[in-house]
Amino acid sequence: MPYLLLDEGAIVDSEHWSPEARNVVDAIFRLEHHRGTREAVELIGLLARWLEAPDQTRLRRHFAIWIKRVLLPNWIPESEGTEWHNLNKINDVHNMMAERAKRWPEQWKQQGLEEGLKQGREEGRKEGRQEGLLESEQKGEQKARLEVARNMIERTQLDDQTVADLSGLDIAQVRTLRDELKR
Repeated sequence: MPYLLLDEGAIVDSEHWSPEARNVVDAIFRLEHHRGTREAVELIGLLARWLEAPDQTRLRRHFAIWIKRVLLPNWIPESEGTEWHNLNKINDVHNMMAERAKRWPEQWKQQGLEEGLKQGREEGRKEGRQEGLLESEQKGEQKARLEVARNMIERTQLDDQTVADLSGLDIAQVRTLRDELKR
């Protein structure tokens, strides 16, 4: 596809460009930086009207292809992607956008909710695994401390406070363990 390099500043400031040409160029730049689907639909409608002349057929087609290939993939929900491939006229693109754009915010919202739920589930699973590992480690450490205290009670004459200090258990746990071993 041939291309035309345009200097936005030079066109807007130059007297050599007709007001109609400046409007088309302005609409193109505004379309690239639109602030919402309503503005995009309006700008595509303006382009279609400004390029109605029979000698503008190729330009209309090129704009339709540009909009379809460059702009629409970022705008339309994934569920509607294939329906746009057959549109080669700017009027068709404008009409379909005017019809469909009303539903897009709700579809984007639903898509965002689904992605948020998926991400939340993944993070929840990850946190759950981490908590499970931490809990398992803590249980393993507690079991090891109890085993150390049990060995000290059975093999030495150390008092409960010393066993608690050396094993890392609190004194109540050591006393409970000593009572269990006496039985």
